[in-house]
Amino acid sequence: MKVVMIIAQKDFRDEELFDTKVALEQRGVEVDVATAEDKTAYGVLGGQISPNLTFGEIQPEKFDSIVLVGGAGAYDLIENKQIHILVKEFIEQNKIVAAICIAPAILSRAGVLNGKQSTIHISGVDYFQGTGVDYVEQDVVVDGWLITANGPAAASRFGQEIANKLKVYKV
Repeated sequence: MKVVMIIAQKDFRDEELFDTKVALEQRGVEVDVATAEDKTAYGVLGGQISPNLTFGEIQPEKFDSIVLVGGAGAYDLIENKQIHILVKEFIEQNKIVAAICIAPAILSRAGVLNGKQSTIHISGVDYFQGTGVDYVEQDVVVDGWLITANGPAAASRFGQEIANKLKVYKV
């Protein structure tokens, strides 16, 4: 099982990347990290990571899931058409799509949440207005192959839910 995690180049939320990544890896999931540029990315709390890929290098057929990480930097990704296309490709291939914190706003802007249950950080609820999203005020929400979480405190559980769904997906 293999997952690609999308993060902002600057100001991604550390726990949402690292805690989710650990939860996945502890369950045997291989994780790649992608950013806009092939250079070190920096978390809002000081964490650093060198990405494996850039957004343009992601080939959906090589992954079982795409995971979008939040944090202040993710606001810059909400209107990113390249990510919107990737998300739609993962959905078309019936793969797991997950987003945490403000990142579900990216899914909403990509037009893939209509009629779906989803959560988002309270600061991003307005991104769901008028989009057909069924907003659920919970830490983690699973709707079919879509998994969303509302912020850093939910990161470990978010990773566990993705890993659990990947096991079902691979059966």
